[in-house]
Amino acid sequence: MRSHVMAQLTIEVHLETSMESCVEQHVVLANGVEMAASMIVWTASVCPNPTLAHFGLPLGSRGDVDILPTLQVRGLDHVWAAGDNAQVPDLAAEEGAWCPPDAHHAVRQATVLADNVIAALRGRPLKEYQHKNLGAVVDLGLHKGAAILFNRIKLEVARRGGSTASTAAAVCRR
Repeated sequence: MRSHVMAQLTIEVHLETSMESCVEQHVVLANGVEMAASMIVWTASVCPNPTLAHFGLPLGSRGDVDILPTLQVRGLDHVWAAGDNAQVPDLAAEEGAWCPPDAHHAVRQATVLADNVIAALRGRPLKEYQHKNLGAVVDLGLHKGAAILFNRIKLEVARRGGSTASTAAAVCRR
C-alpha cells in the first residue's frame, strides 16, 4: 500500500499488526517483522472506555454506548451521547456501519446533540446525525503530504527545493 510520494520516501505500511517495541530506531512488530526506522507513525484504533460497562447503559457490539441516529442512548429518550464512547450509526454509509470515534465526528455530533436536547425540551422533532465525508489528509513529513478530497480526488504533494520560493509539485488523480 504505497502512494507515489510514500514510495519516494520509502514508507512502509503494516496493517493488522501491532508494535512490540521501538528502541533506538529499531522496530519489532507482533508479526515478526523487524526494521530500522528514522520516523515512526503509529495509529491505533480507539477503544471505548471500559468503565462504560459499569453505568448500566446499553452497549453496542464494540463496547461503546449504543446510540440512535438522533444521538439518544438506545431505549433512554432523555439520555444522550456523542464522540469517542458513542457507537453512532453512519447514515452516509451502508447499513450497519458506524461513524469512526474521531474528533471530526465528535465536533459535528456535538452540534446535533445540543440542537436535539433543545428540540426535545421544546417538544420539537429531532434531527438525525448524518455527515458528509469531506476527505482525509495525512502529513508525511516536512513539506510532504497526501489527501483524498470528497472521496474522489487523490492529491499528493512534495515540495521541491529548499527555499521558501520553491513550488509544490502536486499529483492529482480522480
